[in-house]
Amino acid sequence: MVLLEHYKMILDRYASLSVNSKQNLLNESDFTGEALYYVETFNKTTRYLAELQEFAANLSNGRLKIDPPPRDNYLAAPIKNLHSQLRHLTWQAKQVAEGDYSQTIDFMGEFADAFNTMITKLAERERRFELDHAIFLNVFEKNPNAVIVFDAQKEILFSNKSAKEIFLDSRGNTKQEKNKQEFINMLFALPMEKENLEIQFQDDQLYYSVQKNEMEWVDGRTAYLHILYDITKMKLSEIELMSMAYIDKASGIGNKNSAQINIQKLVNDKVMFALTFIDMDKLKYINDNYGHNEGDYALRTLAQFLKSSIREKELVFRLGGDEFVLILLDCDETTADMIMQRIRNNAVSLAQEKPFDINFSYGVYIHTADKTETVSEILTVADEKMYIDKRQRKAQRVS
Repeated sequence: MVLLEHYKMILDRYASLSVNSKQNLLNESDFTGEALYYVETFNKTTRYLAELQEFAANLSNGRLKIDPPPRDNYLAAPIKNLHSQLRHLTWQAKQVAEGDYSQTIDFMGEFADAFNTMITKLAERERRFELDHAIFLNVFEKNPNAVIVFDAQKEILFSNKSAKEIFLDSRGNTKQEKNKQEFINMLFALPMEKENLEIQFQDDQLYYSVQKNEMEWVDGRTAYLHILYDITKMKLSEIELMSMAYIDKASGIGNKNSAQINIQKLVNDKVMFALTFIDMDKLKYINDNYGHNEGDYALRTLAQFLKSSIREKELVFRLGGDEFVLILLDCDETTADMIMQRIRNNAVSLAQEKPFDINFSYGVYIHTADKTETVSEILTVADEKMYIDKRQRKAQRVS
């Protein structure tokens, strides 16, 4: 009868097992004989279940670093095996994340098939990426145009051979860091434009047309791609053509085209200026008696002398033959005449070692902001005043 009561007590405890099964342990000191055996079995089973329940709960929440139940808990054996497999799978996943695509699993059934298929595809994708990257590098490395990629901190992420050569001098030595950084700053400051942008590397006479685009770098950073097309030869040819169009070759100063453009701009801007029409003395006489080389020397000497006699913002041009134009800014007629008298007096010292003198006649015309003459009209009036000065000087020499 007592034994039946003990069985009933055990069955009641099984029927009321709580979440924390250890709370359901029976006090073994209360039992003896055959009942004690069943109570000990009950308590052991209860502990196994509690350990299994706690272990399974941790696994379901992804906590794999927990210790498994003791060895004697045979009920937890399948879960312990799963725990071991999951820990090994976690290690394999970390290896894959580091690029080791040799990892495979041969347990966990359908999951293993899916995992192995994923690794195979990742490995194939990695190989394709490496091949594409190698092709990309090869294409850009062999590109005759310079290719440079910066990040937002101006760090060079990539530069091909042509780009590296920009930072080398004629002997193959690296240019000074200051010059290199100036060039990088110049590129970095360029706006994002669809049109090509031109820059000049000032320490060298180098010109580039630049295409700049924003891109995402391999690590996710924002980067800036610059492709530089060397247009130095074209630009120097353009400069030479411009020079031929606007620079007088014989004297090295602006020519008639340049004079007309600059005078018209001053008129349009309603600037007050004194235009001095200058006629060089005896150029034909020098050419006829001493040769055209000496005549060219006289032209260059007078041109450079006039240029050095005025302020930097003022202008001098050769119209052709023995005629020059000099522009003085913010001058009235009296001031302009004083300046020209001083210049002409100083010209006496020119070409002292030559058998001829270098000097000139001049006529001054004052253009004010309220006047609307054409360039041709201004030159004509100044030319007429120059001839008055020429006749007066000739009369003085005769007398």
